[in-house]
Amino acid sequence: RLEQCRRRRLQRSQSYFESVAGDWERIRKSYFDDRVTSLAIEKLLPRDLTLVDVGCGTGSLTFELARFARKVVGVDLSNEMLRRARAVAQERAVRNVEFRQGDALKLPLDSRSVDAAFCVMVLHFLPDPQHAVEELCRVTRPGGSVILVDLVQHKQEWMREQMAHRWRGFDRALIDKWLRAAGANSVSYDLTGSFAGEKIARNGNRPVEIFVARAALPATVKQKMKKSSK
Repeated sequence: RLEQCRRRRLQRSQSYFESVAGDWERIRKSYFDDRVTSLAIEKLLPRDLTLVDVGCGTGSLTFELARFARKVVGVDLSNEMLRRARAVAQERAVRNVEFRQGDALKLPLDSRSVDAAFCVMVLHFLPDPQHAVEELCRVTRPGGSVILVDLVQHKQEWMREQMAHRWRGFDRALIDKWLRAAGANSVSYDLTGSFAGEKIARNGNRPVEIFVARAALPATVKQKMKKSSK
């Protein structure tokens, strides 16, 4: 019964994104503004990188990253979202992006194949966000970064009912725990000052704040071993 329940929830989530793909940019901008994207990108200073945008949707962040990255791979489970993202890439003649259909829990990328992995406003939709964090760390090269942007833990039940959320945000300790368990040796966490649903009034409740977390992976396994032997 538990497995049947999980399958129903997954199907509901997939159906939600297929149905809203044509209106996703309007929904996204009513839910969180583009300051969040800028804050996420500011966490990366070097250019000429290979990046992955997990849960890319119609490619809003993917195209922003492509302005300075060597290559960006956008991954999403929704074929309709990806169809629209590819159409935008063709329309804008963006040559350094690639879109792949895939699950955040089983990314269609080789291990240690990207310099940084972005996951922006996606974890709260997933059945197993901890495993998604493990996948983000798996595909990131030694010395690379994993950047998470998501909701602070909250009590807004309407987000589950109306926006297919599975999780009511995450607290700092849990995000730190997941990233370190996945191999990160440094984690920073900041509140963005932006709020999800800031433009949507729901029962007089305060909108939910958004955090950005950046995790650095060890530069090399050898360095880590050498350091621990001192």
